[in-house]
Amino acid sequence: MSYDADVGIVGGGPAGTAAAITAAGSGMRVRLYERASFPRNLPGETLHPGVGVLLAALGVDVRVTAASAYRHAGVFVDWGGNRSVQPFGQDEQGPWLGYQILRRDLDRILMDRALELGVDIRQPVGPVRVRVEDGRVVGLREPAGETRYRFLIDASGRAGFLRRGLALPSQVASPPLRVAYGYRAGDPDALRETPTLVGDASGWAWMAQVAPGLVHWTRLAFDGSKVEGPPRALADLPPIGPTKGADVSWNRVVAAAGAGYFIAGDAAMVLDPVASNGTLRALLSGMRAARSIEAVRVGAVPEARATGNYDRWLADWFDHNVRQLDSLYRELRPVHSPYFHQGESLA
Repeated sequence: MSYDADVGIVGGGPAGTAAAITAAGSGMRVRLYERASFPRNLPGETLHPGVGVLLAALGVDVRVTAASAYRHAGVFVDWGGNRSVQPFGQDEQGPWLGYQILRRDLDRILMDRALELGVDIRQPVGPVRVRVEDGRVVGLREPAGETRYRFLIDASGRAGFLRRGLALPSQVASPPLRVAYGYRAGDPDALRETPTLVGDASGWAWMAQVAPGLVHWTRLAFDGSKVEGPPRALADLPPIGPTKGADVSWNRVVAAAGAGYFIAGDAAMVLDPVASNGTLRALLSGMRAARSIEAVRVGAVPEARATGNYDRWLADWFDHNVRQLDSLYRELRPVHSPYFHQGESLA
């Protein structure tokens, strides 16, 4: 059978580009579709030191380090009045340092690496639709015509390209939760030293100095009320751009892999940012999806086993994070933890 490429990828964020880099690095032909033009500003510029090994495997660790304006050894946390600096950890070489990088710079570095490896990138691209034949995902219907791939990876983020296209059910584990986020101009002394997370019975706020003169903030209200602006500590700093929002209700696609497809990153599961591993999860799931496809391609693993293992791996990760978030929120709201819809499925 003739294919336009071994792997088609929808989405050019960290999950999609990590999948593209990994697949192309193993010799597969890869085509990636991204609907938006870069640069774009999105939350999530504070990266845990644990991403370092993944960045090295992707061949971008030196570039990400160079683009990180600040490297912090931990986070200042005020959680229900309990205040402490929580270090990331250390080894014989010293403290582990996180990364503060603008999302537009991270996107550019990963996309450039994919291009270096020969990935065919279509950006910006118009709407695409999934092609299914005999119960198997076989490709895309795009503005220029139909294309066929051995496997399709959905890394479309919260747009949920395959979840919508295949009508896949979702497991929901929280009531509706929504964050507001934005940027302010300034260089607060405390934030240059360490990012800050503050939580109380009403919700939580995150603040980080992501570049000289630029502070990123994110807030969530437990009662679902609309957040209009930044934490009080940043209220006097001039805004840069509008306040934006995102749905961060805890949910995952029940079948995150199946016949001819894998789903990675936020397209597969969403947790609120307090889980603090969104970018790591995006990179790792994109890389694992690509490696699973390679194992099937060379005959090392049957497809059904590869897709089943991937789906169980993501389900276990989701359940672990939900338990952690529930424990954290019970410290602030002992009776009203958001964790009360575990196991509910919505079509």
